[in-house]
Amino acid sequence: MFFLRCSYGHLIFCDEDGFYIVNAFSGAKVVPPRLKSGNFTRVSYVTLTAPVASADSHLLVGSGIYLFQWCIGSDSWSEHCPKVLLLKIEQIFAFKGKTYALGSFGSFCIVHLSPSLIIQKFKLVFEEDRTEDLYWTNQKTWLVACGDALLLIKLEAGRKICSEVEPSSRPSNSSHLMP
Repeated sequence: MFFLRCSYGHLIFCDEDGFYIVNAFSGAKVVPPRLKSGNFTRVSYVTLTAPVASADSHLLVGSGIYLFQWCIGSDSWSEHCPKVLLLKIEQIFAFKGKTYALGSFGSFCIVHLSPSLIIQKFKLVFEEDRTEDLYWTNQKTWLVACGDALLLIKLEAGRKICSEVEPSSRPSNSSHLMP
């Protein structure tokens, strides 16, 4: 069994039989149905979209260019292949009721879960670096929650950049979203 992630106070594991969502405090376990798809090759990222007890809680699993969605308590998975060219989901992050995804080549997306699964891609432009770098060579990015702000952390070879993605109550002009 492999530990994948902690999300909303739950530990998410997987093995050859499937996924396991375990409450870190009580030990209570939720087991989704087995994910059966020829497009599921490996886990690139996994997260819960809300606490397990919430009516709108989903388990999202990224696998290559595919996104798999399981509504907690249901008996099946939904499979989605985004109509976004060259998008390989590398991180999925739920924050303040919205779900975000970071993909290959620095792509940033908002994931809408209902009424159907839709992925909307945005272009990020950093204030301090307005040059176009389509491939983000030697860079790694992460979405991180810090208080009431969602931050995009970008690590370039030899340089760190931190920009706010989700506007908070304080003014910030360190990054912009471009649809």
